[in-house]
Amino acid sequence: STSTNAGRRRLAKGIQGRPSRQYLRTTLFVAKVLRTIRSTWDGVSTGPIGEKKAIKYFVIFIFISLSLVILRHSLSVGLGEAEIVYNRGVYLQLQEQQEEAISQFDEAIQLDPRHVGAYNNRGIAYQNLGQYDQAIQDYDEAIRLNPQNTMTYNNRGSVYHTLGQHRRAIQDYDEAIRLSPQLAAAYNNRGGAYARLGQAANAKADQEKACQLDKQYC
Repeated sequence: STSTNAGRRRLAKGIQGRPSRQYLRTTLFVAKVLRTIRSTWDGVSTGPIGEKKAIKYFVIFIFISLSLVILRHSLSVGLGEAEIVYNRGVYLQLQEQQEEAISQFDEAIQLDPRHVGAYNNRGIAYQNLGQYDQAIQDYDEAIRLNPQNTMTYNNRGSVYHTLGQHRRAIQDYDEAIRLSPQLAAAYNNRGGAYARLGQAANAKADQEKACQLDKQYC
């Protein structure tokens, strides 16, 4: 049934922001350089190092030095130190490296205690690791710093949802929808909470709305 499907639907969470273009561009550049280094390295035999092999080692050294200089410069242009660390955390989070991402968000928060995105995304990482109390604490702080942060209400609601506190989850989804009426994820999640409470009509209405706004929820 519709209500059953809504109740089983995977909860949607929202990462705050994405790595900046220059961060991703530089990361891809360094990865390419490292592949070139490895290719060059593989071409060096294990025998005595002759003149040509010495040149290859020198080229490797130049590649490494150049890539590090460009990486440092590219990441520093237009970005504060906290934002650089935060971007690194988001990148790791998108790679499903939750614990590594948390360490970066920790550092970003130390550098900028009012970094809403770092609290939100660290909350997601904790949530993905099943550390729900820490996740709620981070979502609470993100909301305290920015009560208009729509996605954080949705994210906190998804924790309450997972913990079986469906009415409390619905309150957060309601607020997310009030702030952003086009947020399909919040309708999707609220529909699931209504389904768990046996409110089939509300669950169906939210599921249909989520599908209307975003086909991935159909």
